[in-house]
Amino acid sequence: VGEQILNLAEQGNDPDLFVAGHLILGTNRTFYEDLRAGLDHFEKGIAHYLPEIHRSRHSRFGSDPGVSCYITSAINLWMLGFPDTALKRVNDTKDLAKSLNHPFSIAYATFHTGLLYLWTCEPDLALEHSQAVLELVDEYEFDIWKAVGLCLQGAALVRLGKIDEGLSQIQLGMEKYQGLKTPPIFWTMLTFNQAEAYLYAGKPERGLALLTESMSTVHQDQEGALRAEFYRLTGDLLLAVSPENASEAENIYQHALRISREQEARLLELRASTRLSRLWLEQDRHEDAYQMLSQAYQALTEGFDLADLIEAKALLDAIEHESGSLPTHS
Repeated sequence: VGEQILNLAEQGNDPDLFVAGHLILGTNRTFYEDLRAGLDHFEKGIAHYLPEIHRSRHSRFGSDPGVSCYITSAINLWMLGFPDTALKRVNDTKDLAKSLNHPFSIAYATFHTGLLYLWTCEPDLALEHSQAVLELVDEYEFDIWKAVGLCLQGAALVRLGKIDEGLSQIQLGMEKYQGLKTPPIFWTMLTFNQAEAYLYAGKPERGLALLTESMSTVHQDQEGALRAEFYRLTGDLLLAVSPENASEAENIYQHALRISREQEARLLELRASTRLSRLWLEQDRHEDAYQMLSQAYQALTEGFDLADLIEAKALLDAIEHESGSLPTHS
């Protein structure tokens, strides 16, 4: 369908159809784990987008297509290893949505910005954006953003130490989401965030059961670009349940590493490499741990003040200190 829309756009030189076609194809490519191809389509959609035209044409329902291209490209950029560029892109998205004066698009942009801050381990900013979403939906009664906004708020609260309140908010949001008649496009992501919240809450058994059930009932393709993160989180939960699960966790981290490399998802590769390196250190595989993590770390060119990269660099420094003979990394 996306390709047919682009053909029509070519015939009529219609910028609206160009944006729509590239948005559909970009989402499809991302969904099936070709992040770079997806990003390329989003960038082309942005290039054809004319805010002055869409400002007068946007629908009361659904997000503005330009806003969608901007925000989804930011998520791709983050996974591909450009977190600074991704965060700048989401801020540009919020500015665009406000300039359009389109409440649904503002809610869409604000929620996804908060979600990205949750993934970059900045729960205070995630909480701030979740509250902004909930204030907006109270005025306009956007049921979907109410549900996912509560889930985001709960996840941020858990990470900030407000465990019971956060878990209650997530559960309330999940129940509201299940009661909607809209397609459940957020379900996989919401389940992932709830399982991770259980990890931060010190209840890994509940998180592992939730994630295992989700992965057994959802087709592999439906996990899409989050598949590497599903494996990474499963490994984290297994280790939190018991150190005796180290062997199983190692195999699962290997799956996450392989998938992230296939996707060229450098940030997700770093996360999997960091976990696997810690396990290998316990097995006295210092050189293997260092080489793998160093490769993943040196592939990144920005975001060095973010939690994932700080953690990876600290681990590399620790390996160097313990081993003494390993090459110095920049």
